[in-house]
Amino acid sequence: VRDVSLAVGVPDLTGGRRPVVPPVARMTGATGTVVVEFSVATSGATHLGRVDGPELLREAAQQMVASWVFRRTSTERLFLTARVEFGQNEARATVSPAQ
Repeated sequence: VRDVSLAVGVPDLTGGRRPVVPPVARMTGATGTVVVEFSVATSGATHLGRVDGPELLREAAQQMVASWVFRRTSTERLFLTARVEFGQNEARATVSPAQ
């Protein structure tokens, strides 16, 4: 998925939405970072946990992470953190194992 970086130990991201700046945030010039804690089930589907960051950007980050599907080869639940950086006209996400 474009504009998503995966850290070592994170399985391949096979599908889902890429990070995009929400139109309202773009019109108001809102920028910031949203951190989404989530887990990945054996099927590769994501389950959202805690979300921290500017209110205007949270929903976009939640919807993006909820759409992701990972390639899984093991059966244990995997806990990850997505750090989504929203700029004026672009957004980027970095996914790493939860600490």
